[in-house]
Amino acid sequence: MLDTRSHRGRGLGSRITTLLAATALWAAVPNVGRAQNGDSSGVRLFEAGKFKEAKTVFEPAFRSNAADAAAAFYLGRIAMEERRNDRAAHYFESATKLDPKNSTYFLWLGRAYGREAQDANMLRQPGLAKKARSAWERAIELDADNLDARSDLIQYYVQAPGFLGGSSAKALEQAEEIRKRNALRGYLELGGLYERDKKFAEAEQAYLGAAKEKSDRQVGEYRLGVFYQNTGAYDKAFDLFESMIAANPAEVGALFQIGKTGALSGQRLERSEEALLAYLQTTPGRNDPSLAAAHWRLGMVHEWRRDRERAKAEYEIALRLDPTFKPATESLKKLT
Repeated sequence: MLDTRSHRGRGLGSRITTLLAATALWAAVPNVGRAQNGDSSGVRLFEAGKFKEAKTVFEPAFRSNAADAAAAFYLGRIAMEERRNDRAAHYFESATKLDPKNSTYFLWLGRAYGREAQDANMLRQPGLAKKARSAWERAIELDADNLDARSDLIQYYVQAPGFLGGSSAKALEQAEEIRKRNALRGYLELGGLYERDKKFAEAEQAYLGAAKEKSDRQVGEYRLGVFYQNTGAYDKAFDLFESMIAANPAEVGALFQIGKTGALSGQRLERSEEALLAYLQTTPGRNDPSLAAAHWRLGMVHEWRRDRERAKAEYEIALRLDPTFKPATESLKKLT
C-alpha cells in the first residue's frame, strides 16, 4: 500500500533517503529468462530464495564470461538481498552496459541507487537521486509497459523536492499511464495520490474504479474500505465489507475489516465482536491479518464498552501469540 503520510517539513536528506528506499507497490518479475550460459539452475535457486547457493552458480558464470548480462543482473539482485547496495549498483551497471535494451535491468539499477542512498552522506544523496530517476525513466523509454518503473517514479515525484524533479503533476501523469495499461493498478495509484493530497472526493472515485476491477484478492474493494476507515466514513466501510461477506461468505478478510471498523469507530460493537470472533476461527493466509491482530482489535472493541478486564485479556492473548506485536503492547500499557 502506498504511504500517504505527508513528508512536509522533513529535511532534504531524510526525504531523499525515504523516497529512494521505497519499494514498488507491485513486485517486479524480471524478464531475463535464464543466464546466457544456458544454465537455469541459478535462476531456480534465486527464485526459491536460496541466494547463497545461487551465487555459487552466477559468480563463476560471470567470471568465465564477462558478457553474461543475466549473471550480472542476478548477482546484483543477490547483493541487494545481502544489503550490499553499492555492490548491487555495480552489477546492475554492468548488466545495463551489456544489455542496454533491457528495461528490467534499468528498473533494478534505479532501485540499487536508491538503496545506496540510505548510507550515503548528504553530498552524495542528490546525485544518487538523479541517477535513480534517470534509470527509471530509461526503463520506461525501453518498455512503456514497465509498470514497476512507473510506480517507482511516482514515489520519486511525490517525495522529491522540486529542484530534484519532484512534481505532483508528473506523479499523476504516471498514474494515468498505468491506468491505461492496468486499470486496477492505475486506479490504486491515483487513489493513493489523491488521498495523500487530501483530495478525498477524487480519491474515493479512484478507489471506486479500482473496486469495480476484478482481482484474485479483491484488492480494489479492500483498498476502498480502508480508505473509508481512514477518512472516518465508517458506515460506508461497514456496508462495503458486509456486502463482500454477503456475496462470498468465504471472504473472511472482510470479517476482520468489519471488526476493525468497529474497533476504530466505536460503532456496531456487537457485530464487530461477532465478526472478529468468527475470524479467530479461521487460519489466516500469509497476506491476511494475523490472529494476534484480531485479538488486539477485539480488545479495542471491549475498551469501547469500558470493559477493561476483557480488553486487557485480549491484548495479553495477542502478545502471547506474537510477543513482538507493538500495537498490543502499547494498548496494554495504556490500561495499566
